[in-house]
Amino acid sequence: MYKMIRIFIFLLISFFLFFIWLGSDHQDTVSNRQTTATLSGKITDKESAQNCLDLVKKNLAAATEKNLEAYLATLSDKAQADTKKELSSIDSYDLEHELIAFKVLEQRPDSLFVEAFQRTNNQGTTHYQNHIAQIHYTFMIEAGEWKITDAIITNIEQID
Repeated sequence: MYKMIRIFIFLLISFFLFFIWLGSDHQDTVSNRQTTATLSGKITDKESAQNCLDLVKKNLAAATEKNLEAYLATLSDKAQADTKKELSSIDSYDLEHELIAFKVLEQRPDSLFVEAFQRTNNQGTTHYQNHIAQIHYTFMIEAGEWKITDAIITNIEQID
């Protein structure tokens, strides 16, 4: 009887550790994929540019994780209002987003204009075309924090 209890506890701990490992492995992969881009371009204030790069990474992580609250927190008030209307299909797809380039085109003390390239891969069964999008982001300071005020897709290259 004692041996059966030990085997049961061993199996229980093994399953527990397996699921912890499985969960942390996926999180590391998502995190690593979203950090491949580095700062480049016409940077006059590295700290502000880095804050905006980090903001896009948070935005993409929230989109990948389908965390609507965190996603909207990266946007300006006006962009939040405009975006809420368009997010009805967020749960329809299982997508992974990766920022692969972040180039500052113009930087001012209260605004930043960036060209970025973002890879989006379908992780689910619903049809969605994998692609790399060229996106022009505009950032502005709102209530003392950098926020995304605009994101315009200027080119899409389908992959796979």
